Amino acid sequence: MDRNSTIGITGATGFIGQALARRLTERCRPMRLFGRRQSTTSSGQLIEPLNSSPESLEGIDVLVHLAGIASSDRPESEIRRANIDLALDVARTAIAANVRRFIFFSSLHVHGKAAGSAITPQTPFEPQNSYARSKAEAERQLKDECAGRIELVIVRPPMIYGRGGKGSFQALLKLVKTGLPLPFGAATAKRSFCSISNLVLATEAVIDHPTPPAVFIPADAEDLSTRDLCLAMRTSLGSKSLLVPVPAWAMLPMLRATGRAEMGQSLFEPLIIDRTHWATWGWRPDQRTVDSIQSEIR
Repeated sequence: MDRNSTIGITGATGFIGQALARRLTERCRPMRLFGRRQSTTSSGQLIEPLNSSPESLEGIDVLVHLAGIASSDRPESEIRRANIDLALDVARTAIAANVRRFIFFSSLHVHGKAAGSAITPQTPFEPQNSYARSKAEAERQLKDECAGRIELVIVRPPMIYGRGGKGSFQALLKLVKTGLPLPFGAATAKRSFCSISNLVLATEAVIDHPTPPAVFIPADAEDLSTRDLCLAMRTSLGSKSLLVPVPAWAMLPMLRATGRAEMGQSLFEPLIIDRTHWATWGWRPDQRTVDSIQSEIR
């Protein structure tokens, strides 16, 4: 796509949507933003209500679909409506409006919460919660719906972090800020992460590339463990938190008893991506992972 292509963003008021809109605004890219209702951004940009009328997407060349529910905390029927039904409805509207490329944001968790080998775009699905199941099913149905009608690109990021974000990264950051001893000294399983800055750059690359990959898994340059994350945060914040090496055999029963078994996987089981698929089209993050983490929390 050329720089004059008009880019649409659904879910433009969310964490990723706002960051992507800021980047495209800085680059003076033609853009239209969509949300649940009409409003304006802090910089005065119009948020258009998302609907099923092809006229609503008229003139858009690339549509980035970010709208949906990003957790498993809601009823599964509600998650399916937001992550499957809405995605299909928006894709059909985009097809009717002659949009050229549909970029769907999925999740690395369609492959599970942990994996013994590096994840590639071809790794089989093993979703373990309602959110991941909805994303896996949306991918399957979108491939059928879009085949031969619109170019589909699926983006499967790992855990995303950055200023203004939520989730387990922010919870860990809050703990490190307390300066209290933390029981993560033995949490050395490597995991892939993606800063919001790297994710935005990756999305821009997918928007602009003439032949992007059908499935793209963006991430930071290197993988870190929870212990590594805590050390990077501690260094950046000047925190004095000690990392106590509590072993998995002691921590896992407590996590299971409190309904946090998935946290145990994040601490003690690996989930990394295979970055070789980046080489086919030349994308790579431009910061070391530790530098990305420290720049996002300063």
